[in-house]
Amino acid sequence: MKKKNLVFATLFTLAMAFLPGCDLFEECGTCSLITEDADGNIIDEGAALPYCGEDLEERRNAPPVTVAGVTTYWRCD
Repeated sequence: MKKKNLVFATLFTLAMAFLPGCDLFEECGTCSLITEDADGNIIDEGAALPYCGEDLEERRNAPPVTVAGVTTYWRCD
């Protein structure tokens, strides 16, 4: 009985160590920061980085910021 419990605990621990925790419980996606000029031309597009849960929602709901005709915003997939 003790051996069975020990095997189960070991397998459970290994599964939790190797499974990506973010994908199990939260919605995940990738977002990149986009910078456009006043004419709508993309000046810079940052690398797409993975975000999960509240971090992803924060970027999806962030309003665009415009300073001196240059607008930056998050684009999430």
